[in-house]
Amino acid sequence: MQHLDYSEQDCWIGETNWQSPIDIVANDAKKIDWQKQPLIVDFTSHDLTIGDDREIGEQFLASGQLTLGEQVYRMERLHFHDGSEHFIDGKQADLEIHFVFHNEQGATLVLAVLGTIDDASKNRRHHHNL
Repeated sequence: MQHLDYSEQDCWIGETNWQSPIDIVANDAKKIDWQKQPLIVDFTSHDLTIGDDREIGEQFLASGQLTLGEQVYRMERLHFHDGSEHFIDGKQADLEIHFVFHNEQGATLVLAVLGTIDDASKNRRHHHNL
């Protein structure tokens, strides 16, 4: 995996509109019956170290497991975006966490979690940056 320069994000070439970064249109999202394809994430392992690789940048190396249907993926690392990489209905979230997994066949699965920072936390964060 190579390091992505997010300042050049507009120049990234993708084969489909599902390549990162994407803007998810909520009304177009397909609802899936989770009974047909269950998702199980296990973060019981607390092995977390910071790695800095010239190819991919600063990452938190971690362990864990994600099972999607019958396919098992092992967690390799996680990283954060200050301002989400992806959008929902054109709106950017305050942050995005990527949990990066790989299966035995070498396929990569990234679980993205978007979040917001409450106003009190934003004020504290801004105050410390002065």
